[in-house]
Amino acid sequence: MLDIFALIVIFVIVALVIWLVITIASIPGNLATKNKHSQVQAITTLAWLGVLTFGILWVVALVWAQIRDQSSKQKLEFRIRELEEALKVQESQK
Repeated sequence: MLDIFALIVIFVIVALVIWLVITIASIPGNLATKNKHSQVQAITTLAWLGVLTFGILWVVALVWAQIRDQSSKQKLEFRIRELEEALKVQESQK
């Protein structure tokens, strides 16, 4: 009777550990998705590889998920500047 109870406890602990690993491994990917990062798939892959390397790459993926994509912001500012200049030219022609 005690052996069966011990087996059930071991299975519950193993299931909880598996659930915990899956939950923790998906955190960088979820953050990247939430932040609308342009490299969501790469961050998610790196996070799962981080689980295999016992957390070394997972930390890198977590930091990468938090970094804002500066190139898209710079492109947007450049496009706004272009449109403002075109609007000024158009207004001066009137």
